[in-house]
Amino acid sequence: MRKTLITLTILFVGAVSQASLVEVAMTAKMTNIDSDFKQCLETNMTQLGMQGCADAANSDYRSALADMSTEMVSSFSDDENAAAKLAKMAVSEQNWANYVTSTCEFANMDSVGGSIHNLDMVMCENKKIAARIKELISIYNNFLNQ
Repeated sequence: MRKTLITLTILFVGAVSQASLVEVAMTAKMTNIDSDFKQCLETNMTQLGMQGCADAANSDYRSALADMSTEMVSSFSDDENAAAKLAKMAVSEQNWANYVTSTCEFANMDSVGGSIHNLDMVMCENKKIAARIKELISIYNNFLNQ
């Protein structure tokens, strides 16, 4: 009984540590993206410059989201329900992408046709991606702690 408890404790601590490492790494990555974006805006005050800053942040956020998705998939490797989780994750990702598109389009309806519309759309998407990464971190932590 004691050996089982020690083994379970070690497994639990290992999972929490892995979850914590991923959370810390992803949070640091997002903090760096935000910092880089703010620095970029300080030196690019034109609309074209701001668009470039937002586009660069978008690329970085998409990369961070891909990294988080890779971590999620990796967490399924030893799971007997891996195929089902991968299928659900794929559906979730597609639904999320549709949500982002429709929500950002709705939120920025008033700027359609204007020169600021693309910037508005990218800024909206960046906020949604950052929120999605945080959401995936929470789901990831739940998977590892089950």
